[in-house]
Amino acid sequence: GADGAAAGDDDDDDDGDDGDGDDGGNEDGRWCLEAHASPFGRLFFTHVSPLVSLGARKPLEASDLPALAPGDAARETSAALVAALARKRGSLLRAVLFVHGRTILWTGALKVVHDAVMFASPWLLRQLLSHLHTVDADADAAAQAAARTAASSGRAVALGWASLLLLSGTLEVLSINVYFEALFRVSLHLKASLTSL
Repeated sequence: GADGAAAGDDDDDDDGDDGDGDDGGNEDGRWCLEAHASPFGRLFFTHVSPLVSLGARKPLEASDLPALAPGDAARETSAALVAALARKRGSLLRAVLFVHGRTILWTGALKVVHDAVMFASPWLLRQLLSHLHTVDADADAAAQAAARTAASSGRAVALGWASLLLLSGTLEVLSINVYFEALFRVSLHLKASLTSL
């Protein structure tokens, strides 16, 4: 009888351990895609590609969603704002700037870079078209070797302008994507923090 009771206790302990492992594994087993992404993946948002592919195949469930990135949990953002409010003597504006001011500043600088590149793109395109027109005119009018050399040099310059135009377009898209992603995250942090106050 004692052996049976002991065996029963062991079985109960094993069942309890399995239950705890399942509950903890459901949370701890999820990976934060962003935290484990490479710098390239964070810049081009390739770390969300598996999740998008899975969502295209079937409706996403809670277990399919990755864990939150460090610092994105509502309790953490709320605690940071409450601490900042206490430090700034209850001034909400100063507390928000204390918590998110650095992100707001660098995203503002990034927006300036984006706008500068956006306005530079038409100028680069004009330079490219101007050089292409010059090269075509020289090629039609010149029959000597020196003229052909000049035309070849002009094509190289035009290729350089085309490369700069491609680079500016890429930089424009990447900068605006990072800008909106950062500000969207700040807005969600503020919403969660203010709701919990």
